[in-house]
Amino acid sequence: MRVIGIHTAPKSGAPLVAHDSIDAVAGKGLVGDRHYDRYSKGQITVVSSDELATAEAELGYPIPLGATRRNITVEGLELPRKPGDRLRLGEVVVEVYREAFPCITMEDAVGVGAHKALRGHSGIRGLIIEGGTLRVGDPAEIS
Repeated sequence: MRVIGIHTAPKSGAPLVAHDSIDAVAGKGLVGDRHYDRYSKGQITVVSSDELATAEAELGYPIPLGATRRNITVEGLELPRKPGDRLRLGEVVVEVYREAFPCITMEDAVGVGAHKALRGHSGIRGLIIEGGTLRVGDPAEIS
């Protein structure tokens, strides 16, 4: 159970930028991301590669890392979905705000059929409760 991808976008609709590490600030978000320091219940988004595998099976093709436009991709972990549940990503603690629903742009970002296939498999939106540096390879666990 570990972090396998970190992505941000500097503004809405901008191409994603992949990172080996990033600073996560409690109550603000990921430094450099479009949602940083904005009043948002989605300071961070997290998806599990295990969930994506279910969508890939329905689609019949792979979903590239970062294509769902989620900030963090983890593997080997079923994400908690209940608001208030917590997830530890290395030094960073994330509190679940709600499920992250796929938007219609998934048809362009991932491919035909992705909007439907990702329903129930596109991760969570959360608040950063404890900040720190988040790195690819960090352990991921429910806390």
